Amino acid sequence: MQPNKHKTCYLRKERLCLFLFFAFFSISATFAQTVSGVIKGADGETIIGATVQIKGTDIGTVTDVNGVYSIQASPGQELIFSMIGTETQNVTVGTSNTIDVVLQGSVLIDEVVIIGALGIVQDKRKLVYGAQGVSGLELKNTQRDNAFQSLQGRISGMTLTPTSGLAGGSVSINLRGVTSIGNSNQPLIVMDGLPINSGTFNQHTLTSDANAVNANINNNRDDVGSRLAEINPNDIESITVLKGPEAAALYGNEGANGVIIITTKKGKAGTGKVTYSNRFTTSKITRFPEVQTTYGRGVNGAESLNDADYFGPAYPAGTTFYDNLGNFFQRGNNMRHDIALEGGSERITYRLSGAYVDSKGNIPTNTYNQTNLALSSDFKVTSWLKGSSRFSTTQNNNVMPPGGSQGYLTGTLRYPANYDMREYVDEAGIRTLTLPSANFGNDNENSFFNVYKNARTEKTTRNTANVTLTADLAPWWNITGRFGADTYNTGANRFFHPESNIGFGRAGWIENYIDVGKILNTTIFTTFNKKFGDFSTNFIVGTSVDDRRNEVSTDYGEKFYLPEFNSINNTEPTTQRNRTTLTRTRLVGIFGKAEFNYKEFLILSLTGRNDNSSTLPKENNSYFLPFCWIGLQFHRTTCLKGKNRTFEFR
Repeated sequence: MQPNKHKTCYLRKERLCLFLFFAFFSISATFAQTVSGVIKGADGETIIGATVQIKGTDIGTVTDVNGVYSIQASPGQELIFSMIGTETQNVTVGTSNTIDVVLQGSVLIDEVVIIGALGIVQDKRKLVYGAQGVSGLELKNTQRDNAFQSLQGRISGMTLTPTSGLAGGSVSINLRGVTSIGNSNQPLIVMDGLPINSGTFNQHTLTSDANAVNANINNNRDDVGSRLAEINPNDIESITVLKGPEAAALYGNEGANGVIIITTKKGKAGTGKVTYSNRFTTSKITRFPEVQTTYGRGVNGAESLNDADYFGPAYPAGTTFYDNLGNFFQRGNNMRHDIALEGGSERITYRLSGAYVDSKGNIPTNTYNQTNLALSSDFKVTSWLKGSSRFSTTQNNNVMPPGGSQGYLTGTLRYPANYDMREYVDEAGIRTLTLPSANFGNDNENSFFNVYKNARTEKTTRNTANVTLTADLAPWWNITGRFGADTYNTGANRFFHPESNIGFGRAGWIENYIDVGKILNTTIFTTFNKKFGDFSTNFIVGTSVDDRRNEVSTDYGEKFYLPEFNSINNTEPTTQRNRTTLTRTRLVGIFGKAEFNYKEFLILSLTGRNDNSSTLPKENNSYFLPFCWIGLQFHRTTCLKGKNRTFEFR
C-alpha cells in the first residue's frame, strides 16, 4: 500500500512548527532574564534612587528605598550604573541573574550639580534658593502621559491635583500655597531656558458666560485640559524645581509661585541609532460609594414620587435594582508609541523624536489623541561660538463630555437605583423622566443622556521653537542669547441638547470658539567667572523680554430648530451672539547676580531684578525685586573636610 504523501507532509510540517516553537522559546529565554541586585556607596550604605540603564536603549530603572533594582536584560548587554556624585560603572550581563555594584566616590552635597536658574549647570551647594531635581528616566518609569503628574511624591512640598479623571485632563500644580485669589497660583514653567505656555483655557471669555446671555452659566464645571499635557515626557532629560521665593529675583514676578525648569534631551555624537518603545495600559474603577436600596422617594417616611430625596417608605419586596454606577463607568484603555533617532559628530548632533498617544477614558465618549514631533540639535559654529535649537509640533484631538450640573459621579449616585439609567430615552427618542411632575430641567440628571446627547470637542495645534547661542569670548567671559516662540491654535465646539438639564432653559444651545495664543521671548545675559587667590567670583548681567498675545473668538446661539443638529445655523437668529476677547501683555526685565566665594567656605550672593510690566499703570509700571544670601559651609573646614556627615548653615 502506498503511503499517504499528504499525511506525511502534514506530519513533517507539524514537527517543524514544534521544533521552531521550542527553538524560539529557548532563544527567547536566553535573551530575556531578570537581573537584580543591590547598589551601595563606598561607605557600605545602600543608595536610593540610583539609575540602572541598558546601554544604547531607553530601558532603565531606579533603585528602591533599600537600594534594590530589577531589570529585564539579555546576556551580552551592558548595564550602566550611575548616581549623581559618584563614578559611573558599566557591567556586562552574563549568566548570573544577580549583579551587586558599589559606586565609588563621595556623595556629599558639594559634588552634586543641578540645572539652576537661567538653565545654568550649578553646584548645588552654591544655590541661593531651594531646588530639587528629578531625572527624565525616573519620570518615564512612572508611565504617565502627562509628565507633571509623574512629579507626584517626588518633590517635597509640591501638591499636584488632577482636575478630573478625564483622558487628556489637566493637573493643578502648587508649590508655595495660595498667593493670589484672582490670578494663577501655578509655578512658572521654563523649557531649555525660556518660559512656555502652561495655562488652561479661560472659560469666562466665552459668550455663554456673559451677563447678556439668558441665565449665564459658570463654565468652570468642565475640564478643558492644559498646555502642560502637550509636553512629551520622553523628551525630558531632567526637571529642576525652584521652590523658594528667591527664584523670583531672577525670573521676576512670574517666578513668585516657584519655577519648574525642564531640560530636554539632546543627541549624542556617534553612529545614528533608533530607539522605540510602546505601552499599553487599561484602567477600571472598582470602588464606588455604597448606594442605598432600602428607602424610596419621599420625606419623613411618607411616599412622594415627585420628591428627588430618598426619605420615604421602604422599597416593596422584590423591587429590581440596577448597578447604574457599574454600568456607566467603562474600562479605560491607553496606547502610547515613542520613537527617536539620534546621532551626529563632534561639531553637530541631532535628535528627532515622535510620539503617538491614544486614550479612552473611564467615562463613555471620552477620548484623547496626541501626535508629537520634535527635532533638537547642538552645534559648534567656531571654536568660540556654539548653539542649540529645538523645534516641536503637537496636535491634539480631545473629546471631553460636558460635566452636567452635578458631575458624573454625583449625578449617577442621585439617580434612582430602581431605574435603569441605560434607558435614557423612550421609544420615541424622548428623554426618560424619573419624576412624574418634573421637566427636563429639574429631573434627575441622566449621565448616559449627557454623554451621548451633549458634546464638547477640541482640536489643538501647538508649535514651539527655541534657539540658543553662546559665545565664549574669554576663558572667564561668555555671552548667551536665547530666542523662543510658543504658539497654539484651538478650535472647539460645545453642544447642549434641549432636553438636557443645562440646555433645557435655553431650548438647547451651541457655542463654537477659537483660542489663539502666542508667546515670544528673548533672554540675553553675560557671565563673568574670575578667581583671585582664595576668592572666586561670579557675575551675571542680562535682560529679558516676554511678549504674550491671546485672542478668543466665540459664536453662540440657542433655541434649536432640530434637537440633535450640531450647527450654529440650527439656532434662532435673534439669539445668536459673538464675542472677541484680546489680551496682550509685555514684561521687560533687567537682572543681575553677584556671587563671592571664599575658600568654598563663605559664600555671599546678591541678586536683583527690575521689571517693567504693561499690566500696571504707565506712571508706576516698574518694580524691583532684590535678594541677598550668605552661606557658611562648615564641612569645608579643615577638621570636617572629607567627613561623611556635614553641617551647613545658611
